[in-house]
Amino acid sequence: MTSTIADFRPSTLAQPHPLQLGTQRPTDDTVIVRVDGDIDGDTAPRLHEMLQERVHGTIGTLVIDLTAVTFLSSKGLRTLELAYLLAVERGIACTLRPPMSAAVQRILTLFPMRFTKAIAAPQS
Repeated sequence: MTSTIADFRPSTLAQPHPLQLGTQRPTDDTVIVRVDGDIDGDTAPRLHEMLQERVHGTIGTLVIDLTAVTFLSSKGLRTLELAYLLAVERGIACTLRPPMSAAVQRILTLFPMRFTKAIAAPQS
């Protein structure tokens, strides 16, 4: 089996964490998508589908909560970027909810995207 850099996980993270997705709607025009686990080549399509559904709804703000994400691959990063671009195209503010894990923060620092200022959305 050949491994690529995008799929590399340090030995302490060798076992993937299943992806769990959830949503909440704190206001009529705001949707928070909560992501828990690994965003990799296997799980990114599920996240992509959920984000697309939300962006095509009637919202003004999309908050992507990555506080429980344990791994973010290049495919996951691309999924986030595509959701952002689609949201902006539709006039929707798209933000990331801090704080994020050190691993996710590092990826986002190395590959900065065009997210608007990250905000702390209301907790449920």
